[in-house]
Amino acid sequence: MTTSDTTLKTATADEPQMSKLNLIEWGRGSFLILIHIVTLITVPLYFIFGNPSLGIILTAAAVYLVCNIGVTAGYHRLYAHRSYAIRSRLVEALVLMGGTLTLQDSVFFWAHDHRRHHRYVDTDKDPYAITKGFWHAHFLWMMMKRDTYDPSGIRDLTARPLLRFQNRWYMPLALGLNVAVTIFAGIIFHDFFGAIALVLLARLVLVYQSTWFVNSLAHFWGTKPFSKEHTAVNNWIVALLTGGEGYHNFHHTFPSDYRNGVRWYQWDPTRVFIWTLSKLKLASNLRFVDRATIQERIARERRETMAATAAAAKA
Repeated sequence: MTTSDTTLKTATADEPQMSKLNLIEWGRGSFLILIHIVTLITVPLYFIFGNPSLGIILTAAAVYLVCNIGVTAGYHRLYAHRSYAIRSRLVEALVLMGGTLTLQDSVFFWAHDHRRHHRYVDTDKDPYAITKGFWHAHFLWMMMKRDTYDPSGIRDLTARPLLRFQNRWYMPLALGLNVAVTIFAGIIFHDFFGAIALVLLARLVLVYQSTWFVNSLAHFWGTKPFSKEHTAVNNWIVALLTGGEGYHNFHHTFPSDYRNGVRWYQWDPTRVFIWTLSKLKLASNLRFVDRATIQERIARERRETMAATAAAAKA
């Protein structure tokens, strides 16, 4: 979930070489640390010495939302889990652009890591296992060098020309889009300082942190109404930050569902976005678990919890 060399390399085994995993990826790590430091310096300086305007703040918020949709509706639910299909090439290209803006790698790398996370959750094979510690899941896993992987796990994605194009040209596309958005905001509002501080730096750091919280906080603190077999929890704070991705216990229990929040009061604008696309005939094949199955799962978890509590009381 971060910037890297996007050249697709083939591994002969399912697992990366552990000796190389334990090496530090100084390029990626330095970039992530540096952008946080620069942001923490630049943003306060802008509010002290710059000329903040509502327009530049709203633009930064809008680009942040576009990035969120790109990750949640695009990278995550569309590509990693195939929970729905987009029928419009233009809409798909726009969603893909939103994901590209986040500087979180190409779809190939992002989906590969995420599918491994679900397949091997909470084990040593999980790329960002919370069992290795909060900070490992949140950030430190990205400091480890991962120079090979098995592309057989994403054959459905590598067969798509649009995604092959994004992977091949990822870095020029990602840098070009970010530079273009920043320059555009600077020209429109006559405020290049604000465009760099908020539209570029602050927005990228907020997108990074909110995405990383799904890997860390949403496996660390929250409720488990659907399954206690894994560490994923429902966390409404993460849901607010990410556009619905915080209902992680549901997601790990029913990963193919296009929704994360299934209650009317649960904040999941990505679900609304996908549903709206379907009503406009721009999306199809929305996959979801029926209400009866969800209720049965909740009831089963309650029964197992009560049984475990009773057994502990007798012990």
